Amino acid sequence: MPLDTTTLVLLHRVRERLNSSETFRNAVKGWSSRILVKINPPDPRVPYSYRVLMEVKDGVCTALRTLEPEENVDADIQVEMDIGTYEAMLKGETSSTAAFLSGKLKIRGKTMELLKRKAALEVLNETMREMLFGGGAIPAMLPYLKREFTF
Repeated sequence: MPLDTTTLVLLHRVRERLNSSETFRNAVKGWSSRILVKINPPDPRVPYSYRVLMEVKDGVCTALRTLEPEENVDADIQVEMDIGTYEAMLKGETSSTAAFLSGKLKIRGKTMELLKRKAALEVLNETMREMLFGGGAIPAMLPYLKREFTF
């Protein structure tokens, strides 16, 4: 899955915003982890999922990047959902807690470590929402995902 420039810029800007957020830095202070977020297509015939790896080291997001379909990584925590759930979370139509409790969002690995950093996740979701749906932000990721996942 080739990446477009907009996606690369979006992830770079999200990482910058996370690292400039005192709330985020405090929530992940002293913590190091690799978190893999997997967003599944709405159509099971699509042969790949959209995957983003986030690396955190002692209060700083050191990496936020997409993975190629053939790329395998070790992650401490894996978060998985479909594109509809992801979009609903970003639009504020559901929360990550509600999605988790309903089984639409799955967490594997060091679940409690992630849940302890709920404030960091809220900053991440707020930043993504602002970037994707805000006035002058980069409004590209969801349309890109939808375009990639249709025939």
